[in-house]
Amino acid sequence: MKRVLLSGVVLATATGCLVEFPEAAPDDAAVGRLDRGLDGRDGPLPLTDALPVVDARPAVDRGPPALDAQPARDGGAPSDAGPDVFIDPGCMPRPEVCDGLDQDCDGRVDEDYNVGDPCAAGQGACRAEGRVVCDGPSTGACSARPGVAVAENCNGEDDDCDGRVDEDFDLGGACTVGVGACLRRGGFVCDARGLTRCAAEAGEPVPEACNGVDDDCDERVDEDLGGARCVDGVGACRQFGTVQCDGRRLLCDATALTPEPEQCNTVDDDCDGETDEAFPLGQPCTEGLGRCRTEGRWICNEATGGAKCDRQIPSPRAEVCDGVDQDCDGRVDEDFQVGQPCQKEVGACVTQGVFACQNNQAICTAPEPDGDGDGFGCDTDCDDTNPSASPAGVEVCGDGIDNDCSGAADDLAECDCVERYRGDHRYLVCPRGRPWFDARAWCAAYGADLIVIGSAAEGNWAIEQAQQIRDEEYWIGLTDLAEEGVFVWVDGSPLGYRNWDRNEPNDAGAGEGTENCVHYNTEQNPDWNDQGCGSAFGALCEDRCEPGTDADGDGVPGCGQDCDDGNPAIGAQCP
Repeated sequence: MKRVLLSGVVLATATGCLVEFPEAAPDDAAVGRLDRGLDGRDGPLPLTDALPVVDARPAVDRGPPALDAQPARDGGAPSDAGPDVFIDPGCMPRPEVCDGLDQDCDGRVDEDYNVGDPCAAGQGACRAEGRVVCDGPSTGACSARPGVAVAENCNGEDDDCDGRVDEDFDLGGACTVGVGACLRRGGFVCDARGLTRCAAEAGEPVPEACNGVDDDCDERVDEDLGGARCVDGVGACRQFGTVQCDGRRLLCDATALTPEPEQCNTVDDDCDGETDEAFPLGQPCTEGLGRCRTEGRWICNEATGGAKCDRQIPSPRAEVCDGVDQDCDGRVDEDFQVGQPCQKEVGACVTQGVFACQNNQAICTAPEPDGDGDGFGCDTDCDDTNPSASPAGVEVCGDGIDNDCSGAADDLAECDCVERYRGDHRYLVCPRGRPWFDARAWCAAYGADLIVIGSAAEGNWAIEQAQQIRDEEYWIGLTDLAEEGVFVWVDGSPLGYRNWDRNEPNDAGAGEGTENCVHYNTEQNPDWNDQGCGSAFGALCEDRCEPGTDADGDGVPGCGQDCDDGNPAIGAQCP
């Protein structure tokens, strides 16, 4: 254990009494060097393990050994945790004074005044760090020296040391940068110079537009946008002017003239961008009746503003029984009995006919009894004008003739569908009534599908073939099943050629969207009509193949002959 040796020697008597001997005369020079206090003043050297042992003479232990074992007056037993302070037995305790000495003889110096503790003085940028030191016998003070306050800068610091930061600046206050469309709003913040700036960034200018906004940020609005030459209206209504900006859009200050009814004069009178569109200029036209009928082209009639047919009409002639309107009055052979009924009688046989022109004369066309020479007279023959029709005849499918006089043509089961050819393209007429979907399936059984009509010529030919076999209404391959009101063919092609009956399609069934399939309506003219797909009509079918192909390699060409060109087991004999 360390011991601090004092300049005076303390001895113990045999009875335990402490005796204080007079101190030897100190070395004034040494004392002056070693006993200067923490406050800088001369004084006795404090009792502390932190100070070195200084003595001009060797320490002499004149007391009994027990004195060395005496515990320090810090109240604890000797410990390796820290130095023990040897208390001068001759120390006379007094109240502690802040002077760097241990007056109360407890081995601690100035412990009541926090000497040596960290401390600070000042605030903000003036704040300084220090330690507590003695400042008089009964008070301590901080050794820190605060900095000098300066004018407040905008930098996040308390420069003027008043406990407030950047109080002289309107930080966060509203501000703007830029003008016009480039103007942006923000708040004030500090900059690198200790001043303030607006945190917003001005927008980028864009070319000026007619919108009442300063788009190019030059403090002018909608400048240099007008003045260009412009026009309003078309045709006869056209007027010129200049472009003006009204703050919302560019407008032409010209006002078009009022449209007039269209006339045939090569001028767009009604100002719709088309000229003489109300007139069929250049289209074929006819004038006159009968033999006087002539063809020409429509041209403008400058005198009336309308159109006229450019042609010359021949002069009428006297009427002759020849099937021609010779006198150009719209009637044919009206001076003769043409078309009137007549009859021929031979015994019990009476044949009926009508007057017709032959060699410019009207004669009765009634056939002679057994006029066809098939061995059956007019009283037994169902058609005495056709040797292919008799009670002894054999029905032939597809000829449209009642060969066996059964009362119906082609009425055998095998005559359900009859082939017809247009060129080398095969069609089928299936007169037996079925719903649309069943009719399409029946066509497919013959290697075909419902007919797709691409022209008036094809459509007229097909319905003529069908009516020769049976005067029936026939389904065609046209529906609006996929989208109501949009008719397409079964091969996916859009509707091009059309032959609708008057006011059709009209979807006039029990409810909207119920008439989705199309058939030939033969009650009057053979035109198209939309109908509910469940109705029972005949079917017009056609091959879906290219002429000359033999896809299944069975030796039977697929188009027009092979019933199923995808199956070599099925050739010309359809199921």
